[in-house]
Amino acid sequence: MVDSRLGQRIQMYREKAGKSQEELANYIGVSITSISNIERGANYPSFENFIKILNFIGASPNAVMFELVEQAQVSRASELWDKMKRLDADKRNQIFRIIEILLEE
Repeated sequence: MVDSRLGQRIQMYREKAGKSQEELANYIGVSITSISNIERGANYPSFENFIKILNFIGASPNAVMFELVEQAQVSRASELWDKMKRLDADKRNQIFRIIEILLEE
C-alpha cells in the first residue's frame, strides 16, 4: 500500500469541486475502480493522470501534496545518509559538527 494522504487530498478536492468519481474517471479515461484505488491510497496516479486530476478538480500540486513534503525531506535525509556512509569517519564527523552548529543557531 502506498501513502494514502495524496489520495485523501485528491478526494477532498474532488468532492469540494462537486465532482463524482465517475466524472473524474471519464475525464482522465480510467475506470472508477482506478479512481477509488487512488483515493484509498492503494495506488498513485501516473504523472500524466495526476496533472489531469489537478486540472479537473481545480487544485494546485502544492495544495494537494503539502502533507507529503515532510516525507520527502525524510527521504532526502536518508539519501544523504547513504552518501555519508561512504565517507571516512573524519569527514562524517566534520559534517556532524557542521549540522550541530547550524541546529544551535
